[in-house]
Amino acid sequence: MSMGISLACRQKPDKSYNPQVETVKILDRAWEHVSSVPYQVSARWLFYRLLQDGIYRTKKDYNTFLSIMSRARKNEYGPWRRDTLVDDTRTIYPHERGDRDGSAWAEDFKKHGVRCKLDHWFWQQRYVEIWFEAAAMVSQFRHHTSGIDITLRPFQGMPSIYYKNEAARQISEYARKVYDLPVTILYFGDDDRAGHLIAETSIGDIYTWGDVELHVDRIGLNPGDGKRYGIPEDFEHPGNYQWEALNDETAGSLIKDALKHYVDLQVINEIREEEAAVETALMKHLKTFEFVYKP
Repeated sequence: MSMGISLACRQKPDKSYNPQVETVKILDRAWEHVSSVPYQVSARWLFYRLLQDGIYRTKKDYNTFLSIMSRARKNEYGPWRRDTLVDDTRTIYPHERGDRDGSAWAEDFKKHGVRCKLDHWFWQQRYVEIWFEAAAMVSQFRHHTSGIDITLRPFQGMPSIYYKNEAARQISEYARKVYDLPVTILYFGDDDRAGHLIAETSIGDIYTWGDVELHVDRIGLNPGDGKRYGIPEDFEHPGNYQWEALNDETAGSLIKDALKHYVDLQVINEIREEEAAVETALMKHLKTFEFVYKP
């Protein structure tokens, strides 16, 4: 069903990295912009600052700029670090809604109760995450993992250094400080050169920057899956197969079968029963709760 991914040896930043004079000037000016605001900025924001400075002449220079930033951050050149720039593409930060007043909150509390949320990973044999290449398929993965509290990490092509560094930091924290469990990654991507390169490079970086061992199982698409599952070829690149072209029934089976192999579903059912029992017991006491505000 799966194909393992070999992990690169952990490597320390190359302190001998010595960029050319012109590159140093770009990095110095970029750092001035980074230091000029009290919050972290994205690579795109920084590029437009340099574009306005005249350091870059056209938007086509963006990939060249990203290459410079990538090498400086990976090698921790000067003040640059992997988490210097953030990846905040298309993220919405909604305000937190509340009730009109204390009495309204109390009535809502009595009516709906408090949700008991228990973490089933404390009772599993391993900590598992799902990573996948096609960010456009988030809804598919959410649908087929419903009922299981599992972290989904869409890559959307080659992920940024910030994104990979956050993954390494979070997984290290979960595995060592929170759950004290071995880590298994279930990976889903395209069967083409980019699809395999993205997985190997990204997972290699995350493994290098993290502080835990990773067991990675590439569930699909693997060589031969195209014909095995009757997936139409990428019309622009014959011989390549995209995860998006896989019919949903087969995709769902691959996702669910992988979860059954690595996650104890019986444990999850028992946790849900305990949550329901706690909520029922608590609701008996909430019915008698009264609140009157007296300033």
